Amino acid sequence: MTFAFKILIIVGFLSACSGYTWLSGAYNGSVYYACVGDSITFPWAVIPSGTERVTDMEWYFRDNDGNSETIATYVDGEFSVPHSSHQRLFFAEDVGLTISNLTQEDFGEYFVRADIRSGSSFETQALYTFLRQPDPPRTDDNLLHARMLPGAVYRSGDWHVQLACGRFSSWGSSSFSVKWKTPSGRLLNSDTSLNSNSILMLTNPIEEGSYSCFIDIHEPAARCAYVPPNMLVSNEVHVDTCSINQVLYTIVKQANKDIISSLQQVFVLGNDTVRLVNGNKPWNGRLEVKYNDTWGTVCDDSFGVSNTPEVHGNAFYGQGTLPILLDEVACSGSETNIFDCRHNVVGQHDCSHSEDVGVDCLPALSV
Repeated sequence: MTFAFKILIIVGFLSACSGYTWLSGAYNGSVYYACVGDSITFPWAVIPSGTERVTDMEWYFRDNDGNSETIATYVDGEFSVPHSSHQRLFFAEDVGLTISNLTQEDFGEYFVRADIRSGSSFETQALYTFLRQPDPPRTDDNLLHARMLPGAVYRSGDWHVQLACGRFSSWGSSSFSVKWKTPSGRLLNSDTSLNSNSILMLTNPIEEGSYSCFIDIHEPAARCAYVPPNMLVSNEVHVDTCSINQVLYTIVKQANKDIISSLQQVFVLGNDTVRLVNGNKPWNGRLEVKYNDTWGTVCDDSFGVSNTPEVHGNAFYGQGTLPILLDEVACSGSETNIFDCRHNVVGQHDCSHSEDVGVDCLPALSV
């Protein structure tokens, strides 16, 4: 006999039944994990409504070789199993189908068909699920690798160093997760997964010392999955001020490249027509421009450049003493020179040095 294990069947005659529901958790394609010797319950029970009643239910099993068989029936309130090898099956109308003392032969695909009648109407519905043994995470070399990532992430106004664990070739079943042990012995959950790694974002101030990650077997069903000893605990990765500064230096180095590229598009730094002065970082300061060999400041009236993340007044970088050359500057970001932006006639303004523009091209790195 051939069974349609992966098709939801709905057949209605006359007016279809519609009030019944399945027990919570009865979903098509669900996967259950268990070990030999365990008991497992599939929540395959129909809750009828009004005049509805379940007249017939049949359960089928297909093994990993594709062989199918009927394993149990429920007809007019009577539950029976057709073969002595399935005497470990039990059914309760408010619980579902239970298989006790699982054997190796019980793992495969299960299917249920239910007939629901209401007067002269009836429906047939079907569900399927999989019963599997837990599958552990795997790496190509059966080793768990912990390391510090070369980049940091910016969260809540601060930069955070990240640790990565894994290089997993397979994540395994949901019965496993990756946890971290801090230098003081605290256990932390991974924050997220990225590509083939579990990621831990370190909070500031960072606890210096050695960190390691390990496979956490947090469900009873995972106990029968073999995890190689070298996969249980990783190497230690040392985190200190020196290693943290190395990561941040890499960020600043890349940021400087991005800043120069961004500013060159609008300010043409290479032509020595724009400079940032009195800042505490190379990417921030009071904006000064050169026109006809004369340096001067820019007024903040209407000032806007799409490639500049933040614009500040003189309180950040002080008042200038040079002539005010530009006022009412508005750039779209497509200009090749700040003087290509819309602005008043050079040298004409209604500003004082209290309105000198300051810019911060990477505010996240200026804190």
